Amino acid sequence: MPFDGTNARGAKAVYVIDRMLEMFDGGKYWVCGMWNRRHPDGNKQRCLLSALRSIRRTEGVSGDRAGHYLANAMHEKYGCRWSIVEFNDTNHDFATIERTLRRARELAAQDIG
Repeated sequence: MPFDGTNARGAKAVYVIDRMLEMFDGGKYWVCGMWNRRHPDGNKQRCLLSALRSIRRTEGVSGDRAGHYLANAMHEKYGCRWSIVEFNDTNHDFATIERTLRRARELAAQDIG
C-alpha cells in the first residue's frame, strides 16, 4: 500500500475510508447502538469506530487521521461536534453515515496534493 503523495496522512485516510465503505457494503454490515454483532450471514456488522479500528489493526495502518476528516465532515455537514460513537449511534440510517464518510474522503483527498 504505497503512500507516496505529498501528504501521506491524507492518502492513508482516503485508503482507510475507502476500506470502511467497502466493509459496510452499502449498510449491510453497519450497526447502530453497539460496537459490533454477527450478521445472519456470519460476517460482523460494525459501528464507525469499530470499523475504523479494525481496518487500522488488520491492515497495519497508522497515522491516517481518518477520524479527523470524519469529525470535520460531521461538523461541516451537520454542525455537530459529537464523537464518532455519538454520531454513529444518533443516526439510524446508513445513508447519513455514507454521505459523511464520502465527504470525509473528499476532505482527505484535497490534502493529498
